Amino acid sequence: MRAGINALTVAFVVGVLAGLLLTPDGRGWLRHPTLLLGGSAAASASPPSNSANGAVSRPW
Repeated sequence: MRAGINALTVAFVVGVLAGLLLTPDGRGWLRHPTLLLGGSAAASASPPSNSANGAVSRPW
């Protein structure tokens, strides 16, 4: 049972690495890893805060 699980784990890891190495997005991600793959990685970053003194803005 353990040998089968180990074989599946190795196959999964090899598949993920092959997918990263064989695609342009994957190779780019390996050069500059982010949480997300592709062009949407930079779009997911939150904008910088404009608050200089750390004051909390209230919506009311």
